Amino acid sequence: MATTFLEELSPPGLRAAKIVLALADARDIPRAFAPVLITVSYAALVSDGGAMLPLELLVKGPSQASLTRHVYRRVLPSQITIQPREGGSYLVLLREIGHNQHYGQLVVEVEGAQIE
Repeated sequence: MATTFLEELSPPGLRAAKIVLALADARDIPRAFAPVLITVSYAALVSDGGAMLPLELLVKGPSQASLTRHVYRRVLPSQITIQPREGGSYLVLLREIGHNQHYGQLVVEVEGAQIE
């Protein structure tokens, strides 16, 4: 099957949510100042050639001070550990910076007081 120039330039799966993030122990309640272990699965990316480095990790908490960014340049992480400094909702986003720009996201509800 022949592909068009537009399909080559912008494949149908571009910027799809194909990286799966999940809490390592769903029964565990995330708490402020305690490490939270998140597992990463790239199984849905096999048909696209797998995940490609670099990957960017963004963790955004309820306050401006809780924004964290890390770039993985050498190894695809199979687990991520975050340590929230306050209670509230945390958005964890892991995405390819280049390639097909696939991403995965997870919202973690953390118990504890918020920074005022």
